[in-house]
Amino acid sequence: MESNRMQDLLPLIEAGDQQACFDFLTPLSVKHLLLVSELKSLVESLHRERLQLAEVRRKDSTLAPLKVRFQLAKACLFIVSNLSQQKTRPLWMIPEAQMLSCVVKQFQPSWINEWAEWVLDKNPRYYAIIDDWVQMGYCQKPQCDSYYLGMIDHLGDEHLVERLLSLPDVLAEDIWRIFEIEGYGEFSLASHDKYCPVSARWLNALVSLSAQGALPRERLLSCTLKALRKDYSPFRAGWYGRLLQQLNPTETELIRHLPELICLANSQVSTSVALAVRYFLPMVKSGHLSTEKLVEPLKSALNAHTKTVFSGVLRVLKAAAKVSPENNSLLLEVAVKALSLEASDIQTTALDFIESYEEGHSSEIKMLLSSYQPLLMPSIQQRVSQWIEVDSSKDIEPTFIFEQDLNAVNRIKRIQDFDELLTSISYLFELSDDVIELERTLDGLGRLATNKPEGFEFMTAALRKRAYRLVRQKVADPVRFFFALMLLSYFDNKNYFGSELDRKDLYQQPHASFIDVFYQRLCGLTQQLLDEQKLPSLSLPELPSGAVHLDTLVERWLSVMESEANFLEVEQRLAIYRIESFEKLSDKQIKQLQRRGDEFSNILLFLGGMDVQLNKEGPLFAAASEQKLKAESNDILVGLAPSMLSQENTEASLSFAQLFASANTGSYGHHVCGLHKSIVRWAATVWPANMELYYAAAAAIVDVERTEIQRQTPHYYEPLFDSNVKLGPMAMRLLAKGLSAADFEHKGMAIEVVIRALAEDRLDVSMLAEAMSKLLKDIPIKLLRWRKNLTEIATTSAYHAAQVLTLLKQLLSEQGTCLPKGIGELLELMYELKIASGDFDLEPQLETLLKGLQRGGKERNYSQKILTLH
Repeated sequence: MESNRMQDLLPLIEAGDQQACFDFLTPLSVKHLLLVSELKSLVESLHRERLQLAEVRRKDSTLAPLKVRFQLAKACLFIVSNLSQQKTRPLWMIPEAQMLSCVVKQFQPSWINEWAEWVLDKNPRYYAIIDDWVQMGYCQKPQCDSYYLGMIDHLGDEHLVERLLSLPDVLAEDIWRIFEIEGYGEFSLASHDKYCPVSARWLNALVSLSAQGALPRERLLSCTLKALRKDYSPFRAGWYGRLLQQLNPTETELIRHLPELICLANSQVSTSVALAVRYFLPMVKSGHLSTEKLVEPLKSALNAHTKTVFSGVLRVLKAAAKVSPENNSLLLEVAVKALSLEASDIQTTALDFIESYEEGHSSEIKMLLSSYQPLLMPSIQQRVSQWIEVDSSKDIEPTFIFEQDLNAVNRIKRIQDFDELLTSISYLFELSDDVIELERTLDGLGRLATNKPEGFEFMTAALRKRAYRLVRQKVADPVRFFFALMLLSYFDNKNYFGSELDRKDLYQQPHASFIDVFYQRLCGLTQQLLDEQKLPSLSLPELPSGAVHLDTLVERWLSVMESEANFLEVEQRLAIYRIESFEKLSDKQIKQLQRRGDEFSNILLFLGGMDVQLNKEGPLFAAASEQKLKAESNDILVGLAPSMLSQENTEASLSFAQLFASANTGSYGHHVCGLHKSIVRWAATVWPANMELYYAAAAAIVDVERTEIQRQTPHYYEPLFDSNVKLGPMAMRLLAKGLSAADFEHKGMAIEVVIRALAEDRLDVSMLAEAMSKLLKDIPIKLLRWRKNLTEIATTSAYHAAQVLTLLKQLLSEQGTCLPKGIGELLELMYELKIASGDFDLEPQLETLLKGLQRGGKERNYSQKILTLH
């Protein structure tokens, strides 16, 4: 009988008869699982039909009836479902507002209160529907945060003040809840007000309602301060800070709320701290805030470590010293702590304040100053050193050199037996970014996997289950996914590459990339495993860099030359590119290769310096030519034909040089080496003898401002930490971009590389200055970032400081007469480094440049200071 219900209901839905559908479903006192399932299938089918019509932009007479049937089917599904079923479905399965209200009015589900809170948590824009139900008595008023976030969004239009005045219940109760909820994404007071007209802003409306007396001012001030104390994110906390400023509290009101302001000085949000310090000033001047109550909040405020806060604190200290000079010793302790900000003007102001009072020359203050001395700018440091009688001279010789991490002592060993192979597979399921272990495992599979031991299914059952889970998941890591697909194929003895399990489209890029190369390789190796071809990996690295020696590759090739099996072309190409050194081949090796006479043997002879006849049209010759040429990256990038880098070419058929060069196509380049850490690390091992191309590709995709993309790509800097890597022009460009980046991971990696490479004497500061100068001409750079990052490098040691000074001299000299905006930041750093090192010499070109500066402010100030030193 239940199976016939859908047959009876379907004609009513097709006819679009809402009341007939509702009357048919009214007698059902219990939920019918079969009817629920069939209605759900109908809704999904109608949804697909609507999407297909939308794709072809059809606007004929079939679309309107389809919409009616679709909404009616969703309403029927809503009626016959219970709460748990509702919660498992996407929001698009909910009927539109008018139909939904009709359902709730007629059927009044017992679970509607809980459903209302659930749907609001999913999307606060359901507020309008739910609020109507509340007014009509269909459901209780939700108490979840999302209800009030929806209220912010729904009521916030150009008539916000009038609407609020017409809703006394909202003014009396609901409006105060918005001060207790931070919100998220677009659902918050800060987000709403940022993207709406002035007349629709909640901030203006609240201030206006307070001025009219519709909102009690005292409660509004109190709620605003409580919201600020909750330490919401800086963006959202800033809204409440602006509201407090718009309310412009009087001194009497500030005194009444002094405990809240004192607590606010300890906030984690620097703008809130600055606001609290700002309001301290009038109360200190009037004597309503004593020094005893003031000291601890000011010390807490300095933890915000921003220039605005420090400036405000120093103004408060000066005012307090005039009002109650008997407590100067307490104020001076705060002033000493203000020296911790690395800004010369703040440190100068703080030191002037300390020196101007007799208590500042006490032994206690001098002891405190000595502990802060390492944090001081060099020009301030000399002044303090004379005052507290400490020797500030420094040794400018390198204070340390990193221990060399030589590849020679880290030879890669092959997997020896099947147990070790399974252990390595299990390890890679968790850490697929260990690309050297991955190469060992691929080699082990090629040599050992065809000899399956007794009990193979039992031994690999857990690994197979893990591989299957990884394949079914949409994992972000292409290396982990393709490796799991390969192993699942091996365990099931069925090639899943190209099947419904193969989700290569998840990692597809608009251009060719090394993901394509990796995919091709694993796809081919999988088929070789299933064909039971026992082949070692030709390209197995000998060293952590990914490199292999030519004689080692020759021995590997000769060891299987009698075999009928054929190596993959992509494996042969990779082996060629991984050759690091071209030793002279022995007579025996030459004879054996000549006797075989195939293309790869001839390529090996060619790389070994022999004159042989080669197929100059094939990809192996292209690889060998590029490898033997070892051309500099700039030459290759310039020499490549643009037609080879077509956007339609997504096959991994380009030479590796062309692949790397293709990163320069498009506005921002594309991620030829991928985004995930594992594929980036693997791409870094494909051509260890010519890493400049890798660095050029990395530099092409780094955008100094787009932090949401940059968070995925700091792994590109990792090879630069290798003590054996020499840094060429492209590596310098990558470092220059890293030092310019807004993203903290990129600039952190770049800073660490520069510090280490300088200590190891493998970074030429002249080359880095040249790269930074070129970058400055190519794109707008915020020079404040350079100053901060170079300052961090300079503070490592006196040697690093001297190298940074040399870099700045060349960088400024190369700018000519056209100096970029913000150059005063670099002049300030140069001045401080000159003071610290005692190097007062000035090159004629730089002297002329500084004398010709016509701008004012920091540029003029520090250019004159530098010229005075000379």
